[in-house]
Amino acid sequence: MTEQSLPLEMILFTSARASAHFALRCLEPIGEHLRACSSFVTPQREIMHWHDFGDLEGPGWAANAVGGAHLLYRWGRYLGDPEIQSQALALLDHVLEDGFIDAETGFLWPYYDLAAGRFCANYVHRDDWLCPGSLARVGVQLLEFADDLAGQEVGEPWLAQGEQAGVGGVAHPSLLQGLDPRATDGTGRRQVWLADAQGKDVLHAGQKVKEMHQARGRDGPQALGDAGWGH
Repeated sequence: MTEQSLPLEMILFTSARASAHFALRCLEPIGEHLRACSSFVTPQREIMHWHDFGDLEGPGWAANAVGGAHLLYRWGRYLGDPEIQSQALALLDHVLEDGFIDAETGFLWPYYDLAAGRFCANYVHRDDWLCPGSLARVGVQLLEFADDLAGQEVGEPWLAQGEQAGVGGVAHPSLLQGLDPRATDGTGRRQVWLADAQGKDVLHAGQKVKEMHQARGRDGPQALGDAGWGH
């Protein structure tokens, strides 16, 4: 075993900085906002079109625009770099304002197919099934980002968007029946062949929204979290 030549803190910082810089390199302008050029690239930033993730971007788990933007925002805050924070907010604005979230229902499109120029429900570029747990996770990510922006002008609107995405994004018949699926088809029927623990994110979203309401002295929705515990 070789002796470590650099302090662990320096190694971790250098790795984190390189990762953040590479992520920023993979962003591209879209109107007044930013988006990822791809969710699967080479170290030289070349898009891997052959891969399912190559021509995808958006907040779904395979692209993770919201979670990535939050991490970049926190990295910019750690460095005291407002430019990185501004880029992170531009990525978040892309998700919030460029059509991913339905303003009336809160339904969240997980992905945008860059090659076909359309939103899609899953990472294989189709609309025949989607993952409610993944959508709920994005809602939680939005609420956690809003927590970091507490007191700022953009905080309250993002709270509303996060609540919509967390609740409206998983408002499918399967959830209303008390199921806890990972994937459903367009009618909300469970796709057993894809069932796994990711559906627990639905319960996490319900708890997060409930805590958000309680912290503000309001009664929060309970059915979302309560529905799955007995099944």
